[in-house]
Amino acid sequence: MQDSLAQRLRHCAQKVGSGDALARLSDIPRRTIETYLTGQSEPKTSRLVAIAQAAEVDAGWLACGLGHPEGQSATSHHTLREDEYTLVPRYAVEASAGHGGNIEHEPVMEKLAFKTDWIIGEMGLDSERLALINVHGDSMEPTLRGGDMLLLDLRCNEVKDDAIYVLRLENLLIVKRAQRMLDGTILIRSDNTIYREQSASPEQARQLCVIGRVVWVGRRI
Repeated sequence: MQDSLAQRLRHCAQKVGSGDALARLSDIPRRTIETYLTGQSEPKTSRLVAIAQAAEVDAGWLACGLGHPEGQSATSHHTLREDEYTLVPRYAVEASAGHGGNIEHEPVMEKLAFKTDWIIGEMGLDSERLALINVHGDSMEPTLRGGDMLLLDLRCNEVKDDAIYVLRLENLLIVKRAQRMLDGTILIRSDNTIYREQSASPEQARQLCVIGRVVWVGRRI
């Protein structure tokens, strides 16, 4: 029977001496490591790679349970290569509840891995101009729910198409559907019908700060 991911992670901790040592060597918070070792949560690809490097085990074995910890197997083609992934920063702000300005100046909570082929080839995004934040509130339900993770294209700093954007209004970040009209007015709508449509006059629209366009959403089931 194949070991579980938590069991393989505990093997890594034992190999370096303890969970504390694994946390220190992988530069992952001890409390987070503990959730991995107990199976309460699973690490993203970037952290799997960091743990594998810290414990000097095969990343493919750690991720999939195939082959051997030391990588001495014909299944070594399963080894994860970091150059196959784009690490996108997740910032410590929430759309509709975050504070002010440029989110790139906010603390980075972690970096999550996305396949580079998907980021660049399929989505046509710039791997250096991406950010992840979370949704707060119910104004965009059912399209977006509280706790959803949003991938933002930071190149989009003005409303062009009828799409979902993260906007800054005074000291709040909000996520809304926005559309520019021919006269320069911008309509700002919530997908939840209990919220009223708003509009920004051409003069107000020039003061509107567009943080980025939502291009992907991740959700816990």
